[in-house]
Amino acid sequence: MNHAQLWLPDELPWWVKAPKLRPLYTWIRALYVDGQRLPVMIVNTWHATMVQARDAERARIFYCLAEGFSLLNVESEILKQQIPLI
Repeated sequence: MNHAQLWLPDELPWWVKAPKLRPLYTWIRALYVDGQRLPVMIVNTWHATMVQARDAERARIFYCLAEGFSLLNVESEILKQQIPLI
């Protein structure tokens, strides 16, 4: 949230050091302009280990990508290349 720098004028986020993150910060800024909304995180499942949590996250990302949802996290960019072709 901090990196979206909502207090700066609405323009190309030049301050973003990793260009691949620009879509995420642009999305956060667009949400904020639209009624001062901000993204939230909803935890829907707890896992006993970090490995289980990562596996569950990857499975959810695969599902969302297969359904055509627009994801802005870096992990989804990596996993897009690993989706098995049917």
